[in-house]
Amino acid sequence: MQHLKNGLLAFLLVGFTTHLALADEPKSDNPYTQNYKQRFAASKPTAEAPHVFRGTNRETDYQHLLEDGYDQMGTSGFQAGDVDPEQLGAQAQKVHADLALVYITSLGKQSMDAKIAAAKEKALKMAKPETERGDGEGLLMEFPELRYDYYATFWMKLPPPVLGLHVRDRKEDEDQPGVPVVAVIKGSPAAGSDIRKDDVVLKVAEVETNNGDTFVQTVRSNAGKTVEILLLRDDILVSKMVTLSAK
Repeated sequence: MQHLKNGLLAFLLVGFTTHLALADEPKSDNPYTQNYKQRFAASKPTAEAPHVFRGTNRETDYQHLLEDGYDQMGTSGFQAGDVDPEQLGAQAQKVHADLALVYITSLGKQSMDAKIAAAKEKALKMAKPETERGDGEGLLMEFPELRYDYYATFWMKLPPPVLGLHVRDRKEDEDQPGVPVVAVIKGSPAAGSDIRKDDVVLKVAEVETNNGDTFVQTVRSNAGKTVEILLLRDDILVSKMVTLSAK
């Protein structure tokens, strides 16, 4: 699974709102929580416990989940020793995700330099009077021989879409009109009209769509109507009449 680093992902859904996370939330010792980067927040808790899986391929998993009607709420990446799998589920539940995937890569044994630095840090802490030590500073700290790279993605299932396209904004060096299609949601009006990944949406209902915001606003304003969508496919103009879902 990979991020769309070169553009903003736009999506169409029904009844979706966002809100900011609380700034005064207490610090967690869960590494998935400590390293969480939010794209958007869920509007309400999920009805069921989140599903947690080991990912296989970041790029293909990302594409498949977009097509299945999910969108990525956030990510978490860090390096550590063994991490309890339940901590991934705890973070997924915390952000009200429907699904979470984790990718784990072994980094091999911890270097001798890291062990020496850890030993020095422990020695400095133990040299303090017991009354000046923080909680747990008098305890022996064990550092794992093996370390891993963890990368987790958190997903929310979207409501039925008005059109069903994920698009991205053009990159700064792309001097071309329209918004490229990143993914088509299965069973959506777009899928039923044979709009495809890598098509470029030039117009919706005669409105030029040169960025994701204009695309989203135009589709939403025409919800429930049958509109013409003008596409560029392999340098050929293609016109599609699509009946959009009502809001």
